[in-house]
Amino acid sequence: MHEQRPKIEQRALRQLGLAGLLLSSALLQTALAPTLWRFRVDWVLLIVLSWTLLRGLLPGLRWAIYGGLSLDLLGALPVGSHLLALLLCVCGVALVTEPLDRSQPLLVLAVMLGGALLYRVTLTLILYGVGQTIPWAQYPLVVIVPTALLDTIIAIPVWGLIRRFEQRGQPAFATELI
Repeated sequence: MHEQRPKIEQRALRQLGLAGLLLSSALLQTALAPTLWRFRVDWVLLIVLSWTLLRGLLPGLRWAIYGGLSLDLLGALPVGSHLLALLLCVCGVALVTEPLDRSQPLLVLAVMLGGALLYRVTLTLILYGVGQTIPWAQYPLVVIVPTALLDTIIAIPVWGLIRRFEQRGQPAFATELI
């Protein structure tokens, strides 16, 4: 007859599960993940952008808040830097992909590359803003672009896994996030 909203306890449990997932991903990204040619994969960014592609702006913003706060608590950058970078990426991805078919693999690659570049540039500007010396002649080609390319390569399996879970209805904390 009519669709029932989940009880408050179910919604709270889903939010705690989401926060736990993103906190675990942040822990993996900051402390446990191995480096590939001196670069770390931005796991939280890939998860958040994948969910934004699948579900849109509002769920993406929620995931960005949880993931950004998790990274800020575990990372060495100023508090709020990852949160700001993830929020900018989610807003940009949602704005660009809103009228498009989001299931196209080339669009996913382009969005992940653009999001990874925006994320890295935002974090670099924040570092520069707090007084960190940035070698601008080499830094984009030595750090920003290779990290963004690595994130883009890893993004397809991450997006595919999250898409599969989303299609099966498996993320118990993701279906009604408003």
